[in-house]
Amino acid sequence: MIFEAGLISLLRTLLILVGVYFAFRLIFRVLIPYLLKRFINKQQKKYYQQYDRNASFNEDQKSGEVHIKGQKKKSSTTEKLGDYVDYEEVSEDDK
Repeated sequence: MIFEAGLISLLRTLLILVGVYFAFRLIFRVLIPYLLKRFINKQQKKYYQQYDRNASFNEDQKSGEVHIKGQKKKSSTTEKLGDYVDYEEVSEDDK
């Protein structure tokens, strides 16, 4: 099948491109809000599950008590260096 480059082929191509453009606009106008709503609902569920877990953990405390959680202390660098050895200075004059 051989097509000639003519006015009819140009119009047909433009009509197809415009049709595809409007089809995508229509699809995205419906699809994007649906996907965004679904994503937001999933994030809300994760947040509420995490909040419920923390709330049940805090129920063990009595009313009015304050508990402060500190960060784990990092080991000091001197512990990793080895044993401390006393040294004595030797002067050059004692020879």
